[in-house]
Amino acid sequence: MRKFWRLLLRKTLPATALQGLQYTVFGMGDSSYAKYNFVAKKLHRRLLQLGATMFFENGFGDDQHPLGYDGTLDPWLKKLWDALLVRLPLPQGLTIIPSDTA
Repeated sequence: MRKFWRLLLRKTLPATALQGLQYTVFGMGDSSYAKYNFVAKKLHRRLLQLGATMFFENGFGDDQHPLGYDGTLDPWLKKLWDALLVRLPLPQGLTIIPSDTA
């Protein structure tokens, strides 16, 4: 990740370097810290600067949530999968097995 981050931060990258890339970000943080989810927010801003397009709302996990990160991650993932299935439907005949199936 360190090498990738250095690449993204190069000042010589054109504003169109990531044009055509669609992304979303989910950060893991702790809201008791002053820079809550700072890295995820910085990544989001840099991707936009390089021409990428956010296709789904970003999520920010909070270790202070009563359920920990899962309290935010689980509902965010559910909405993400729903959005992905609208954008990229499964081939005919394939279905997703419900999560409550044993």
